[in-house]
Amino acid sequence: MKTPRLLLCVALLAFGLDAGRVSAAAGRIVFSSNRSGAWRIWMVNADGSAKTQLTKQESDDHDVDPVFSGDGKSILFTSTRGGKNGVWRMLADGSKPERVCDGDQAEWSPDGAKIALRRNEKILVRELASGKEKPLSPEDWPHCSGPAWSPDGK
Repeated sequence: MKTPRLLLCVALLAFGLDAGRVSAAAGRIVFSSNRSGAWRIWMVNADGSAKTQLTKQESDDHDVDPVFSGDGKSILFTSTRGGKNGVWRMLADGSKPERVCDGDQAEWSPDGAKIALRRNEKILVRELASGKEKPLSPEDWPHCSGPAWSPDGK
């Protein structure tokens, strides 16, 4: 039935957006939807035109939690490809998907050089160039989730 899927997309657009999901340069919005079967990453212009499915693999793996890089050229997302949650990066047109690391709920740093992510319910920061990671949440803090950078990076 298409009505629940449409309502889900409307709810995502109305309530689930933050600065990272909207590319200010082009007025594009990236979101996840199951309208084509398994959860995939989609993009739409802010005026509702040009809906485009960006991830299209044939498997039942799911792609969710998309977020634009600050320059709007790349998208981070969580995928279950390969049977394990992972942070993936692709170009904004959906090309060149690549696995970054294990984890989910990734967010770009304001300068685009690092990401904050969740792995095993802990928050960490990963330098994209070197792959070096730094845990942020203390060992005695269970169930951390939803990292987000401040816009000024401080």
